[in-house]
Amino acid sequence: MENFLLTTDVVAKHLGVTVIRVEQLCRKGRLPAHKHGRDWAIKSSDLAAFVPRGPGRPKDRKTRKK
Repeated sequence: MENFLLTTDVVAKHLGVTVIRVEQLCRKGRLPAHKHGRDWAIKSSDLAAFVPRGPGRPKDRKTRKK
């Protein structure tokens, strides 16, 4: 399988989120990417391996049932 570089716009449409959210994921390191000037480049293999979390905030550890 070939490894293509994808833009944040393409990744955002694929994930169903905004471009700003994709940039946040890249900055935080949750979505591996390389910065080229002001733009981010995401490998297609990294996008395929990315597992998004569900919507909303994670529950607080203290209130989580065991």
